[in-house]
Amino acid sequence: MRDTFRFSVATLTYYWRRSLLLMLCVAMAVFVPLTPYLLVGRAASTLEQRAISTPLMLAAAGSKTDVILSALYFDGRKHTLMTMGEVMAVDRKRAKAIPLHMRFSSSGTAIVGTTEDYYKLRALQLEDGDFGERYGDCVVGYNAARRLQVSPGDFLSSDPKTIFNLTADYPLRIRVTGVLGPSGSPDDDVVFVSMDTAWIMDGIGHGHFQQPTQGDSPMQDEPSHVANPIGSATEKLHLEITDDNIESFHFHGRRSDYPVTACIIVPEDTRAETLLIGQYAARSDGNVMVVEPLRVVRRLLASVLRIRNLVISGLALVTVACMLLVVFVFLLTFRLRQNEFDTLKKIGASRIQVFGMIFWETGLVLTTGASLGITLGLLTGRFDQIILRWII
Repeated sequence: MRDTFRFSVATLTYYWRRSLLLMLCVAMAVFVPLTPYLLVGRAASTLEQRAISTPLMLAAAGSKTDVILSALYFDGRKHTLMTMGEVMAVDRKRAKAIPLHMRFSSSGTAIVGTTEDYYKLRALQLEDGDFGERYGDCVVGYNAARRLQVSPGDFLSSDPKTIFNLTADYPLRIRVTGVLGPSGSPDDDVVFVSMDTAWIMDGIGHGHFQQPTQGDSPMQDEPSHVANPIGSATEKLHLEITDDNIESFHFHGRRSDYPVTACIIVPEDTRAETLLIGQYAARSDGNVMVVEPLRVVRRLLASVLRIRNLVISGLALVTVACMLLVVFVFLLTFRLRQNEFDTLKKIGASRIQVFGMIFWETGLVLTTGASLGITLGLLTGRFDQIILRWII
């Protein structure tokens, strides 16, 4: 048996080009259907885990799918805003309400306004710096910090909502005070600010500064509703909140009227959750709705998994075709090597030994190729977040 195995290895080594080609064919036949199975499975598991950690969501009436995708995964979808009054109306004895504000971005990276309770809910930890305590501070997700190349002490500017009228929308220059550690979730790819900072970007809050002029002008002491513009009076590039002007910042209007994109609701227990769902379902105005993220995500995943199974079924046919091709090549090779087998029999090899060599050659090619395909599939699964982000 040992001699038969050594002879088979020597044969495969001698015909290494043919052996390598067959192994690669087998590897691809295993890798191609395995990869979408692993990627979709891991993505589904990640989506479900995030939905499970978010019991309920409150949002303006509309598409539940849009609310979930924008508020849980920060995919940039626009949704009708509700007011802070709806968040404040949540019964604090039954649940904790965590508002979210998602209307702005920095260099294409979403800026999410929220409260400290959000960090506790997601178990987000700082890798460097601190959370900051004043207006204009932000903490950056792990991936976003590397993409934007920032660290504590650096600054980011919010993207203007319109490029056609810069005077109507001043970008805010925000100070990076901390970088979050990797969490393997969408939180790694966004910038977090306080709700007050987000409302300042909205123009609801602002500060005053002394208009820079030359000479004794009667306008010299006239305050302007702009917070420390960088540049001249005619070239206001962006706003910045500093220690010198932060005391002048204030907000207009009632806080209950301030805009909120969505609100995460964390009930105290199952009974409180049921009562909250019933409470909002019974409302007659229909301005807001309660969403159960897990139910919405599972409905989405059901469609995705059906498509995955259809794709894998098609790829399985490709796998069968590849394996038939490998078998055909083996049969053709053994037929061409008939004289070699006859010579082995003449010098004393038995029929069983010849079949043993054929078995080992075939088994080694199939086993090595399948192992290579499985290894590539598992390696692809380890980098699923990067691959999915690149595909999307």
